[in-house]
Amino acid sequence: MCKGRKRLNKRGKSVDIYLMDYIFLSEGDGKIMAKKAPVKKTKRRLKRSVRRSLAAVLMVTSIAVAAIPVPENYAVDDNAMSGSGSARAVAKDVHEDAIKKDFIYDVSTADTSSTGDIAAWASTNLNKFVATTDINDTSDANNPHVVKKGELDEWLIWNRYDPDASSGTDEGKSPNPATYASMVVRDVDGGEKSLSWQFMYYVRNIQGSTLGTGSRAVICKYNGEYMANQVDLPMVLNTKYYTVEEKVFKNFFEGKRPDGSALNGGTAGSTWNTYMDCQPDTTYTYTYNDYKNPSDAESETTKFLERYFSSDLATLRGQYKRYDDSYNKDTDTYGESDDLKKLTLTKMPMDIKGVDSSGKNLQQEFYCAHDKVLQNQAAPYTLVPVNDQRPQDKDGGIVYVAQGGQPTTGYYNDREGSDAYLVEQKANYMICGIGACAFKGNQRIQNLVLPSMISFIGDNAFEGASLIKEINIENAPFIGNQAFKGCGSLSK
Repeated sequence: MCKGRKRLNKRGKSVDIYLMDYIFLSEGDGKIMAKKAPVKKTKRRLKRSVRRSLAAVLMVTSIAVAAIPVPENYAVDDNAMSGSGSARAVAKDVHEDAIKKDFIYDVSTADTSSTGDIAAWASTNLNKFVATTDINDTSDANNPHVVKKGELDEWLIWNRYDPDASSGTDEGKSPNPATYASMVVRDVDGGEKSLSWQFMYYVRNIQGSTLGTGSRAVICKYNGEYMANQVDLPMVLNTKYYTVEEKVFKNFFEGKRPDGSALNGGTAGSTWNTYMDCQPDTTYTYTYNDYKNPSDAESETTKFLERYFSSDLATLRGQYKRYDDSYNKDTDTYGESDDLKKLTLTKMPMDIKGVDSSGKNLQQEFYCAHDKVLQNQAAPYTLVPVNDQRPQDKDGGIVYVAQGGQPTTGYYNDREGSDAYLVEQKANYMICGIGACAFKGNQRIQNLVLPSMISFIGDNAFEGASLIKEINIENAPFIGNQAFKGCGSLSK
């Protein structure tokens, strides 16, 4: 018997109302009308048999409907699963449900008429660096390869790392893709700054995803070393900042070649032509003739000495003035020795030291003004020392980045505002997705803004990122299995 609900009869007793009784006896006002007295017993049994059969058909239909697979952009309603024996698909905005649910789905049962191609492409291309089996290779004690099945294989990411992200020849079709690093300058504890990698990415061709063709970048790893209130993922990643190596900078002001070898009296200084428009031992000499010809006040020599050796120049001019003041018109002679006017001041760039009255580093200022790249920018930059934590740098130390100017064609600023840093190279590919496990377990980001070009978010991409409070997803047709599982702080 398929009972539908209970009603009280006129005597106040509970009676069973069968599902089909309710269907046939309900009128337009929704009230159950009284049954007619049975005419014949056989007729009543026939009606009851029909009702039972129809109720059985409806029950089978409802079970079949409940068994339809949940597509990947629907959430599984945990409440419906408990005690009901079936899962109910809740057709809500994926951004809302992504916060609360795990997004569990089966690609093999996806709706191929709408999202199947996207899901199939994602299952093939977003999991390139997730271990498919347990790996425990300790043959190289200095670089063991140990990872559990289903976890991000960081060993593999770095094993395939290519420090040259400028080639632009990666078509994204290799089954074993290379990885590249994007760079960022950011503040660290104590007011210091560092130049380090921010995202690791690889290249895939999106042909077959129904979203177009061509090569696109997929983020496979985020550098979670530093706490970040907000991370803005750009549409195109910065892969190379303009930098001046500390050892090159020091060698210039120590009067050496860029590689640290001796200048040999200046005869071998031409190697600096690659970097600078002058040599460390270029001479600037100020004479009595310069003093006596004010028109020379705007000469390169005068400007150089006034800026970087103002005290020495003032002393020399004082000597020249003393000599001039000793002149006797009546006798047409000088009281001071002619040796005073023979004094000169000769200085070279490698003599520059110290800071000016405002605390500005004079060596950094000079290098910026004569660096062949920086001097051609639309507005001047200032060199800023930062900790070098780029992947290709094994020794660390200091490297100089350029800050505060305006770039010319072919160069970029990494952000808006006066604190922007000069970028020499961007990735050749726009970002299309977040790879599987890319942010898994991250405990450093609180807010993440994704560009509109992000179309794919891989399996477990943000699983366990418990500090993330907000993720701004503008457009993501595909969101993977358990993409936001365990994001307890996520509120919108």
